[in-house]
Amino acid sequence: MAPQPSDDPNDPLNFAFNKKLRIFVITGLGTCIWGATLGPLLNASLADISVQLQIPFTDAVIASGYQPLAVGCSIMPVNALARRWGKRPVFLVSGLLGIIGSAIGAAAANYHMLVAARLVQGLSGAAYESLALSMIGDLYFVHERGFYMSIMTFLLASVSNFGSILCGPITTHLGWKYLFNFLILFGGLQTLLQFLFVPETQFRRDHKYDIDETGKVEIEDVNAAPTGKELEPQVSVERLLAREPASALFGSSGVFTTLPVAFCLIMGGYFLSLYVIVAYLLAQFFSPPPYLFNASEVGYLFAGPFIGGLLASTVLSLVSDPIVKWCVRKNKGVYEPEYRLLLCPVGLVSVAGFIAWGYVVQQQGSYILAAFLHGMGLFGITFVLVTTSNYMLDSYRSMSSEIFLASMCVKNFLI
Repeated sequence: MAPQPSDDPNDPLNFAFNKKLRIFVITGLGTCIWGATLGPLLNASLADISVQLQIPFTDAVIASGYQPLAVGCSIMPVNALARRWGKRPVFLVSGLLGIIGSAIGAAAANYHMLVAARLVQGLSGAAYESLALSMIGDLYFVHERGFYMSIMTFLLASVSNFGSILCGPITTHLGWKYLFNFLILFGGLQTLLQFLFVPETQFRRDHKYDIDETGKVEIEDVNAAPTGKELEPQVSVERLLAREPASALFGSSGVFTTLPVAFCLIMGGYFLSLYVIVAYLLAQFFSPPPYLFNASEVGYLFAGPFIGGLLASTVLSLVSDPIVKWCVRKNKGVYEPEYRLLLCPVGLVSVAGFIAWGYVVQQQGSYILAAFLHGMGLFGITFVLVTTSNYMLDSYRSMSSEIFLASMCVKNFLI
């Protein structure tokens, strides 16, 4: 198996299946709430917000856009804290910040309070947008990662659309501030579950066990390797900054010096930011005449990309790992991370989908066709994100936290 698990029962690779599943499900729930829902939380409500706060529509969009800006700016401290303390405390602090930001949003009476809420919420998103992906490398072997990576990418890219489907009717019937109230309720429950049932998954094992990174390794060398140790929390600020402070803070920026990683980050960030920008524009295009959609109807338009992302994730979860295993057999048992990229060209579907979507909206055509083309765009984007994420995780697992944090940074700054 790759990587080779150590003899330590604290090694996450040795966790029982049920324990791994519990960790994955609870962290996946956090990804839905703090990673996927926060960004598009107000997309269907922007027209209502501009009217109630008496601000231009563009200012409402800008206020909502402060959330991804805060996510991008928080990459360095999240990277440093995750490397020194482990992923568990970072997830917990992120959940608490999300609850605080939601409380500010629920009490927002003016534009500045709304901006403050989005900024604080943004600080909670970085961990669940990036560390949740690298956690898959902590828990699962190479031949298992494709399935779980497809699910996690679906949660990040597609569940945001399902959230918008729910947020629209909530805004219409209860008001947009109730969106923050529901976040406090469900986010608080998830953070409690994360505290009670999710242990630390970051684990230091001897490098000889990492045969998914080192290539061919003699079995006797692996058996002779010392047992790894669970990451011990470093709770003082002095200890946090005493050892390699520059590496801890700026490690994520160093991944851009690796050409394959830089290419995957820029390509994935570009495609995902293209989708998010279209999501921000839906209310602006479909609220005025001739459509005159209210918040609920704008929210229902996100059914198209949700279905597109669901279909893509289903296909990838079924064929990703089998294709890799077939390639390994054809290559006489030798695994190459590049096998993960074989499905990446399907992403070209998204280019056609978004070009056609722009044409239909410009001509004020069928909203059903526009929703279908939006879904077509996310179908292709999901292929790009899953294949490149799997490739980077398999090729550079020791840098996976930094890589996915950098990916999150590129996407949010492009937005």
